[in-house]
Amino acid sequence: MDIYSFYVYAYLRIDGTPYYIGKGSSTRAYKKSKKEIQKPKDNKNILIVEKHLSEIGAFALERRLIRWYGRKDLGTGTLRNQTDGGEGSSGIKRTNKHKKIISEFMLGNTHAKGHRRPGTKPELNKHKIYMSCLHCKKQFNIGNFTKHMNSLKDSLILLRG
Repeated sequence: MDIYSFYVYAYLRIDGTPYYIGKGSSTRAYKKSKKEIQKPKDNKNILIVEKHLSEIGAFALERRLIRWYGRKDLGTGTLRNQTDGGEGSSGIKRTNKHKKIISEFMLGNTHAKGHRRPGTKPELNKHKIYMSCLHCKKQFNIGNFTKHMNSLKDSLILLRG
């Protein structure tokens, strides 16, 4: 894969406003799984915003556009994106065995059936970056930390009036 093989795309509503911003390579913008935001029925409503980007450049542009248009779930805009963008791993293919190992690792201490033992806390995934909230002292991975900080920001704005 060429280092500059990434692009940023937008899914557009019929009126031309974006409802999703994503980063991809190859045919990513045109193929989505059932669990993801559905692509437009008409491929004319898929806009390749910028192409021939490095992965870092594509992540940066994706984040900038999501911040510009805002997210519906946060009440800041029109996009259905569930994150602020800039995360993910390109091209990873995991076997079912690998998926099971990751699942068990994420759950922490497990017994034979794969359920957490009573009274044990899930271990933090050592392969992700975690951040601590100075306000409530809880630890979050980066994606959840961003959501947590946004919810804190909203509650602090309400307190300030």
